[in-house]
Amino acid sequence: MRKKVLVVDDSASTRQSVSMVLTRSGYAVSTAVDGIDALRKISEQEIDLVITEINMPNLDGLSFTEEIRQQQRTCRTPVIILTIENNDEIKGRAKKIGASEWIEKPLKTDGLIGVVEKVLGV
Repeated sequence: MRKKVLVVDDSASTRQSVSMVLTRSGYAVSTAVDGIDALRKISEQEIDLVITEINMPNLDGLSFTEEIRQQQRTCRTPVIILTIENNDEIKGRAKKIGASEWIEKPLKTDGLIGVVEKVLGV
């Protein structure tokens, strides 16, 4: 069965490029425009992995990650942070709240798939 990945980013081009890379690699992909949209989608379907941007309107990626860590059904769902941020304090907070990995933009296809496979144990 294909692993299901939720891509959360307010940038349509990022959602599209990440989705394309993952779909070509055999993953089933859903997308969300921010943390609020992602919480709704995660409540409607089983997700094996979340890839989220940090800087988004309505509910940012770190707050979204904190929310899913508090829910029994999603508390162990791996989360990869995909962002332009390169701040050690933010990276530390992401790790503290349970982010599995951190990938900096711009997106590198091989790097993304390698991290996804590592996190999912594929």
